[in-house]
Amino acid sequence: MKIPSWAAQVLKQMVSDVSHHNLLTLGIASIQGVAVASFEKEDADRLLFFWRQRKECHIFECFLPLPALSSPAREQRSRTSKTELDGSNACNLIWFFFEHIPNSINPMPTNFALFFLGILNVPLATALSFDFPSFDQSSLSKITLQDHASWSSSNNGCFQLTRSERDGNMQSSQGRAVYADPLLLWNNSDYLTDFSTHFAFIINPNGQRQPGDGMAFFLSPFPSNSSSYPNSGGCGLGLFSAMVCQSSTDSISSQPVPIVAVEFDTYPNPALDDPSTPHVGIDVGSARSVEYKTWDADGGDDKWQGDAWVSYDSGTHNLSVVLALRSNGSRTTNYSLSYIVDLREVLISSEVSNGTVYLLHLICSTRQVAVGFSASTGINNETHTLLSWNLSSTLVKHPPVRRRKSKTGLIVGMVTGVGTLLLLLLLGFVFLWSRKKRANIIRDQHQLLDDGLEIQGRPNGFSYEELAAASRNFSEDVKLGEGGFGSVYKGRLERLNVDVAIKRFAKESSKQGKKEYFSELNVISRLGHRNLVKLVGWCQEQQELLLVYEFLPNGSLDSWLYSAQNHLRWPERYKIALDLASAMLYLQHEWEQCVLHRDVKPSNIMLDSAFNAKLGDFGLARLIDHDLSWKTTVNAGTLGYMAPEYLDSGKASKESDVYSFGVVALEIACARRPSTGKLVERAWEFYAKGRVVEAADEKLNGEFDEQQMEQVLVVGLWCAHPDFNLRPSMKQAINVLNGQTALPNLPPC
Repeated sequence: MKIPSWAAQVLKQMVSDVSHHNLLTLGIASIQGVAVASFEKEDADRLLFFWRQRKECHIFECFLPLPALSSPAREQRSRTSKTELDGSNACNLIWFFFEHIPNSINPMPTNFALFFLGILNVPLATALSFDFPSFDQSSLSKITLQDHASWSSSNNGCFQLTRSERDGNMQSSQGRAVYADPLLLWNNSDYLTDFSTHFAFIINPNGQRQPGDGMAFFLSPFPSNSSSYPNSGGCGLGLFSAMVCQSSTDSISSQPVPIVAVEFDTYPNPALDDPSTPHVGIDVGSARSVEYKTWDADGGDDKWQGDAWVSYDSGTHNLSVVLALRSNGSRTTNYSLSYIVDLREVLISSEVSNGTVYLLHLICSTRQVAVGFSASTGINNETHTLLSWNLSSTLVKHPPVRRRKSKTGLIVGMVTGVGTLLLLLLLGFVFLWSRKKRANIIRDQHQLLDDGLEIQGRPNGFSYEELAAASRNFSEDVKLGEGGFGSVYKGRLERLNVDVAIKRFAKESSKQGKKEYFSELNVISRLGHRNLVKLVGWCQEQQELLLVYEFLPNGSLDSWLYSAQNHLRWPERYKIALDLASAMLYLQHEWEQCVLHRDVKPSNIMLDSAFNAKLGDFGLARLIDHDLSWKTTVNAGTLGYMAPEYLDSGKASKESDVYSFGVVALEIACARRPSTGKLVERAWEFYAKGRVVEAADEKLNGEFDEQQMEQVLVVGLWCAHPDFNLRPSMKQAINVLNGQTALPNLPPC
């Protein structure tokens, strides 16, 4: 579909109407950032907009002509003469255009609607994911370095965020490393982003007994530039005004800055209520940490080597941090902290200025933020080295937030009228197009509905031919695993440019196997959480039943706990326990219905490239009201993970799933199978002797945080208590795991 010529004429006419202004400013939002080019009014008539189709993906392109001028404006325009935009950035382009038209000029809403129709079906911006195990010079194309930050070939390729010893004076240095693409924070109001990131770093005091000042991982409005925050060196960590360190009052810091950061602060600043030792802290709009944990450090010759995991749950607004820190000659110590914060309220500071821009705010409701690292030194100094970085994000649909009613009837009328027009035209187009192109999928959907399944339009329908091609005709070479239901294969969907795991149910599946297929599709298609395996699509064709899931490269948890080749360190294990608890909390308390999984075990817990845990395999899952249980005539699940009362009565409940979680928590800490290793009994024996930490996996060689280990073991025993009346809720369990609630005194079993 090409943009109509009349739509381009509308824009050109709107440009020519600005007759009493010499210059028109047009914002060009690109994936690298926002660049601004100015050009003469008569040049505006030469703007061309058109479509190009690439493998079913529409690309919106904007060309700026280059007149024969010799000026800085021309040089700036030459760098941005051709920009490819996704749907979100196309909205930014229109937004910027209207915001810079003088308020005295009010284009007709009809003309605006016609122009917007020309670009409406540009695909929306997608979630952001990347992985840098180290940094070679090619990574500079995706990571922008600012101020004194530089690339170094040491440590297999790394970034020095501040000046190093070879640069001479290391004092009063600051620098940033910012990912070039934005992170989508939310989209269309009820789609919010969960993200998790892991990075490794070194802070080296270079022999100073009192080093300074520290580094931080941060999120800020996109694009992010250190010039937006002058005088931010020293205690400001390159993010906040350093003037706060010179005042004992809140007069300066009371003005919130649209920044959220996780700081690794090495210099105590009394004006910021800093502790006397280095600490990891969460900063929200200010350099004063809202939560922090101190670490033991003497400075001097020690350098601090850290691994940090930062994750955000957009449903609960929980920002959590896990830090594994090692100093020279000492073992790794782990720290964890969390804080409840709605990132949208902190990071989005701009306000709409007129009715037209407000309309764009409603239609193009997407918000993007920058992610990166910042560091600084003052009179005291140190070096800050970034060794690796990965990040993954997922758009999750949440119940829409109730908004305040608009006070302006005109805006409501414009939104209603234009929205109705757009909806009618789009529905007509979709109807005509889908009749020809997607007849088979529609027929499959009707068949699924006949079988009692509510699809709700969330996952995609795939043809059998496409899935067969993606998996090399289900070759044994790409088989990931096999079970009673059938087999799982790795596949590559070329049109989506994504790797997937294809779960193929055996053709000879029994009635129970078909029931599990429909049950799994019915349940997982409704859910959305960063710690649940994401369903990409399904297929019911040629007597084949297939489910398509996101591919998670690190496989299942049991392959790491019991493999001679793989070794899972304690920080990853602790985070996996937290991730699983978060998924269970969502299933039991945070979704509109209670989801009974009935088969929580390590082989159903998958790990992505950053060892984020995701619960999968919902073939036995059931949806119930929150205050009910599920009665079955045949026990379903795996021995060793099934609660005693479930085995006796066949009645599944929240408490029986909590029992399964408790067994898995003990398995994470002890690396013993419940069926053969007397996992639960052995842990109770150590607990009764007051030495529960001694139940830990011997392969860890004592390299773990004892407090965290005790939390996981005690929560595991609490959840796996044989009396279901004495088990905690998942809310209680996760509070103890996070260290927010004291350990319970467990009654003997």
